[in-house]
Amino acid sequence: NNVIALSLDYRSSSSQIQELQKSIAATGVPSDAVQVRLEAPPEPMFGLSDRINPTPGGAQINYVGDDGKNYMCSLGLSVKRGVDVGFITAAHCQDRNGEVYRQAGKNVVAVATGCPSGATCKHSDALFAKYDSAAFGAKQQVAYAPNGPGNVQGNLNVIQVLSTPAVGTSVWKTGRTTGSTNTVISASCQRIKYNTYPTTFLCLNKVDTQFSKGGDS
Repeated sequence: NNVIALSLDYRSSSSQIQELQKSIAATGVPSDAVQVRLEAPPEPMFGLSDRINPTPGGAQINYVGDDGKNYMCSLGLSVKRGVDVGFITAAHCQDRNGEVYRQAGKNVVAVATGCPSGATCKHSDALFAKYDSAAFGAKQQVAYAPNGPGNVQGNLNVIQVLSTPAVGTSVWKTGRTTGSTNTVISASCQRIKYNTYPTTFLCLNKVDTQFSKGGDS
């Protein structure tokens, strides 16, 4: 429309607006050729791999393995274990020295329950890690990123935890690789062995689609 549009922070004072209008007039540009608009300033968009404080569930966590390589997983819920405040993440997100975190291989094998002879077994693929400061975690909150991990749209409040979700239950997850996705539970209490992790997990739920990828653990 042959018009120059200038957007100002809506919190600008009247004196600041007047100073701008004076500056425009001094250029000799006709006043009807310039529009000054008051608008909300752009909000910085952040993703699950950014530094978020306090940190919600689903955010990326990193560590350097004993092989010197960088690994990543996803933060679970902030929880309290006795007097210690920390978070839950996947048990396979740790190296053989017990320091977190490592993402295991994608390929898994599911068989009947029960610990095989000579194997090391654990009931669930979960570990507790203690925070250095209780202020680090966003209590009872999980990041919501339905459009992908690079676009967090706030946090969801966790109001209830189901210890034994049934087959057919709709479930959501947030992870640093695929963001927030949903599916349904297709099988319960499955024995799982990751190809790159020594422990056999005895009772995990399976979902009907591959709704997560490496790093979401």
